[in-house]
Amino acid sequence: MSSAKSEMVALMCMTPSQFQAGWRRGRVLQWFCVALAWGSVGGAAYLLSLSDLHQFSPPSGNLGDVFGSVVRTASSVALLPLSILLCAVVLVPSGKYWLGSRTQRTVILAGESKLIPAAIDQPTPLKDAELPRDVSLFRPLKSLVGTSNLLTTLLAFTLLLSVSAIISVFWLEPHRPLMSPLITLAQLALAFLTTGRIMSSIGGPQFLMEGWGALLPARRARLLAVDNWGIRWRARGWRTSEKTLAWQDVAAFCVYHNSDTTSSKITNDIYVVMSSDLSFAWTLPHRSKSAARAASELLSRLVVTRTHKSLLDITQHVETVDVWTQAAAKPRTYERDQRSLAQLVETERSKSNPTAATEKVGDFFSELYEKRAHAEGMAPLHRTMLEEIERHASPARPIRLRARFYWLNALLIVLVALATGGALEYEQRQLPAYYRTLPAQIAAATPVYRSPLTAPNTDWPLRGPTVTNTTTYQYTHGGYAITGGPAGYTLEAIMRIRFGDIAVAVTVRQIGTAYNDGIGLVARSLDRGANEYDKIVFMISPTKGFWTLYHYQPGHNNSDDNWRYLDGGDSAAIHTGADAVNRLLLVLRGTEYLCYVNNQFVGRHVDTTVISSSPRSGFTGLIINDDMTVGVFNDFTVYPAPAPYQPLLQSL
Repeated sequence: MSSAKSEMVALMCMTPSQFQAGWRRGRVLQWFCVALAWGSVGGAAYLLSLSDLHQFSPPSGNLGDVFGSVVRTASSVALLPLSILLCAVVLVPSGKYWLGSRTQRTVILAGESKLIPAAIDQPTPLKDAELPRDVSLFRPLKSLVGTSNLLTTLLAFTLLLSVSAIISVFWLEPHRPLMSPLITLAQLALAFLTTGRIMSSIGGPQFLMEGWGALLPARRARLLAVDNWGIRWRARGWRTSEKTLAWQDVAAFCVYHNSDTTSSKITNDIYVVMSSDLSFAWTLPHRSKSAARAASELLSRLVVTRTHKSLLDITQHVETVDVWTQAAAKPRTYERDQRSLAQLVETERSKSNPTAATEKVGDFFSELYEKRAHAEGMAPLHRTMLEEIERHASPARPIRLRARFYWLNALLIVLVALATGGALEYEQRQLPAYYRTLPAQIAAATPVYRSPLTAPNTDWPLRGPTVTNTTTYQYTHGGYAITGGPAGYTLEAIMRIRFGDIAVAVTVRQIGTAYNDGIGLVARSLDRGANEYDKIVFMISPTKGFWTLYHYQPGHNNSDDNWRYLDGGDSAAIHTGADAVNRLLLVLRGTEYLCYVNNQFVGRHVDTTVISSSPRSGFTGLIINDDMTVGVFNDFTVYPAPAPYQPLLQSL
């Protein structure tokens, strides 16, 4: 269906004041979309600056992989703003239809056109006995003015769905990797673009005519009366707004046969009753019911009877103006220069051969020639047409911003998106270096607390074996040693100094083996009552060569459920074997935990639940996982938490 030309017919119904108001709305909408596009670019870059770089694939040395990673990130950043820009373009009429509709209206109202023929099938005037007495006879007509509620509801539903999806992605499920929300936004962009295209093809002219209310569901336009005075109807909207088109003010009565561009079959007829300051239009699809056909025929006959105006067929004229505006509708032509149009007119005047003229000007009159049966007379015909268009086409500001402006913004958005993708790739490559040098940075800082654990002090508990309990906390085996107790039980020694964000390090050595052996650190231990403690536990197994990070949360019916596994795995950094010595370092920064063994980074975990369940502060201590072994500890040191990695995106 040739919706573009029907859009020009709809714009043709606009009065000069509506043209001015529509121009302002169109410009405001475009600038708003441009600002929204750049806001989405900034928002995506900001979200990436807050992102967890560990969610992305490890950096590769392959140039193709690097390029692919940059392009994927850039596409996620740029797709939404580019879609918004495209919507801004399609939501307003192009320059050729904006100028063409004004020119068409001016030519018709002038009443002196030589090229707008009377319709072949002229409505016959009504006799007095045939004059309609009831307005309900015209109710089956479908008004051309007024956006359908189905369309506005679809738009509102899409926008609400987009907002709810964004809320669910970023608020209800913030633990999801950030690239997933970006992909979701990209998918929403496609839905937004699709809805915008529908809005532009069907409701664009109505938005310009009716204002911002055309984007919202409202009461339909309703025909109130067709009587001796004229046509009276209630405009679309919730507020009562009646309009009356008096018969004496009608300047023209026109019909446009809208056809499918692929098959050239007529799909619907658009009827327009036009005055200098108001227009009434209705459309009649060719598959309409008999009631709609009868109502259209009756109203057409009534208009001819009351106005004594012949029905004009503007189909050829609209399509000719459409061809002309394809070459003439340039911003430069509107604003300050009519030279290109004048040169084109002069060129056509000098041609007497239609074929040569077509070859010279290209496709300028190709549609006109195809629609005429006789080649002779073409030159006078289109010369007259050009003279008429030139006479009535006054310079007008284009409603759509210049194409170069949109191309420039699109190019800048793509460049910013590529720079964002490149910065993210750079940060991923800098992150391993940050982790590699972090232990040295921590060791260079002034400790908050330090104990060599070689001699007794008041900070650590001391206990010898008894008849009923063989658990011991003693300075032996060259350090602070923990052992004894019932087989397979976990033993801890807690220092009663409370810390928040810290980096805690200790040297550990395990004597003996057990099936569930392990030795390590306890951090942020808090008493939850009944001799149960909420805590973070970082342990290694010197016999098996793996490490684990747990969050112990008491209170579950099954005691095994108290141990919440956070992270872990095998690591070559762990020294294994009998009496192997290992240096453990645990960095606690908010809900982020960094684990090191012998100054080598082994793992990281971030508690990303909506309400963080990990403790933010507490007491620090030592632990062995099986009291059948002996855990020996030395050089226990607490440092202030180091500054987090500062990505390049955050520094911009």
